[in-house]
Amino acid sequence: MEKSCSQCSEPTLAQSLCTQCNKWLCYQCTDVHQHHAPPAPALYTDFHQANRPNANQCPELHQRGANSMPAPRQGVGSYPCPLLLCHSHRQEPLELFCESCDLLCCSSCHLSTHKNHRVVPIEKALQDQQWLFESLLVQVEEKRSTVENNAKQIEERLHGVKIAHRKAENQIKMAKMIMMNELNKRANLLIEQLEKLSEDLQQRLEDYLQGP
Repeated sequence: MEKSCSQCSEPTLAQSLCTQCNKWLCYQCTDVHQHHAPPAPALYTDFHQANRPNANQCPELHQRGANSMPAPRQGVGSYPCPLLLCHSHRQEPLELFCESCDLLCCSSCHLSTHKNHRVVPIEKALQDQQWLFESLLVQVEEKRSTVENNAKQIEERLHGVKIAHRKAENQIKMAKMIMMNELNKRANLLIEQLEKLSEDLQQRLEDYLQGP
């Protein structure tokens, strides 16, 4: 009968029993428990003694030991840490990826729960994901270049609008000055004509009053 880890807040499959504390522990809690408890022989009864986790091996994979997993592969698709083991088939490594379920699985799972699903080796899945990631990076770079070019064009247009505005403003000011100058000239001319007419009329009236 499967046991759950007594230390985890969420249900987690237990892998060992601490005979001192009488607690069921998962792989990760077993390592933590080992680090806090004094060393003692036969302290743990492991479901899979050959698969004892090792804290020095791949911490991000629950610190599983090399004795419990296949040896690291070399070349394309190689891993820096050994593969995880299947929870349902304890001795089977999770070396396949089900694209239908988006989950890792073992060869036994492929023949049972993932039968007739699209399953590929994990190396190919990693290569596909890497290719997809690189394609996305290329698309992002192209989009970024397009956005930068559009932004540059917009800045150039804004600069052109500012220059056109400044030019139109100067032309309006110049036209205003020309019109004011012409108006002043016209006003001065009218004033001179008015003064001349007034002087002529005044002279005629004075001549008339003096008589012959």
